[in-house]
Amino acid sequence: MDKQELTRLYQYFDIVHQVTQGALGRLEDEELNFQPTPEMLSTRALLHHMYGVEKILAESVRAGGYRAAIQCAADAELATLTSIAATKRFGLNCHQVLVDVLAETAESELTTIIELPPGFFVASAPVWEFLLLLITSTGIIADS
Repeated sequence: MDKQELTRLYQYFDIVHQVTQGALGRLEDEELNFQPTPEMLSTRALLHHMYGVEKILAESVRAGGYRAAIQCAADAELATLTSIAATKRFGLNCHQVLVDVLAETAESELTTIIELPPGFFVASAPVWEFLLLLITSTGIIADS
């Protein structure tokens, strides 16, 4: 996987992001609290997870691997999602982190092995796999 291919895949993901932002604009603030069942995430928590994962993974690439402090900072942001406007801003900011990381990652860095966050199916992976996972998994969540 080279940077050109990652960039091509990102272009699709960017469209998915725009659709998600548009869908958010059709919600009311009260709908952020909607939770179909106690076992499921609320709308707010789902959007925080979706955008937070994008930011956590991108910042992990930037940091050379997963750091618990990155996760803690992202987790703390859930409390700030008190309105649709705040949630859209959060999504845009998280998405911009990925845009920046893709731009600053050199072709030669794509094969560097980095540590993945806990809970992933492998402990480490090359940067390109990490970025591909981020682009495709978050795109699939947003596409659903």
